[in-house]
Amino acid sequence: MQTILQRNETVRATPNICIDTARASRSIAASSNKKNYVVQVVNTDAKRAATHQLVHDRYAARGYKVSNHIQETPQQTTIAVYAARELAGTATLRIDSHLGLGADAIFKDYIDAYRHDGGRVCEITRFAVALASVPKSY
Repeated sequence: MQTILQRNETVRATPNICIDTARASRSIAASSNKKNYVVQVVNTDAKRAATHQLVHDRYAARGYKVSNHIQETPQQTTIAVYAARELAGTATLRIDSHLGLGADAIFKDYIDAYRHDGGRVCEITRFAVALASVPKSY
């Protein structure tokens, strides 16, 4: 089922998720396990810096190197998830362009097959969850 959202329209996708298209931040509110979550498109420098710091901290804790340079392109959208107004997680959706995707470094032949057949490709990158947001029973 495809739903086309009109400006200033509120849509209830499930009993726990509400999309309010009138908000400039394009927020989605959801509840799960007695916590309220808000998902927002990252659209300010402060939010961008906070999500970058979360990715840096979580990746560094695992021994990965993360560039300090934040490269924003029109082909990507970063989202932030907040719990009790604290950053709980982030991910970036990157849509294929003439610049290619990070996945091309390893899977270019496979991805090119989809591109050749007219497919549109994207990848989810820079996924991180704050430790404080992980349930203790997990």
